[in-house]
Amino acid sequence: IEVTPFAGSFAAPASVVAGTAFQVGWKGPNGPQDYVTIVRKGTKNWTNESFFYTHGGNPGQLVAPLKAGAYQLWYVAGAKAKVKERQAITVTPYKVTLEAPDTVAPGAPFQVTWTGPNGPSDYVTIVPAGSKPGTYTSYAYTSTGNPVTINAPAEPGKYEIWYASDRGGAAGTFGKRPIEVK
Repeated sequence: IEVTPFAGSFAAPASVVAGTAFQVGWKGPNGPQDYVTIVRKGTKNWTNESFFYTHGGNPGQLVAPLKAGAYQLWYVAGAKAKVKERQAITVTPYKVTLEAPDTVAPGAPFQVTWTGPNGPSDYVTIVPAGSKPGTYTSYAYTSTGNPVTINAPAEPGKYEIWYASDRGGAAGTFGKRPIEVK
């Protein structure tokens, strides 16, 4: 039996925007339970970041972490979870903008033009001003297009339009702007 050294590599961008999905091409043995992941630079053990199994195809897709900074792509081999290849990747901050009318009639549909990471489960919603993270009323997923249409609440008052996601816990509200229902 001849043992050959691992000869792996990645075909991936040098930088990605936080929270966005991106493609990663890979070269490696494609053994049982091999996977590719993204982790913060300096990480010693994998802690459930975005990953894909290599048996799922090439290229695979990862989602960049929400926090900007220095990261690494890892090719991890087999059930013993040995990191066989590393490549640096930079995660840059995301930018969120929300354009909508300043006022809207109670119960009326209105459009919101947005920019943001457009990651998995990202959405635009309208909530009472000062709401706690995780609050939502009428919403539309960003994956449905741009602009999105949501409905104003039936009750007049001061509200906020949020660009949000169910990923990121309390950090799940990425941007907001005021709007009045009257």
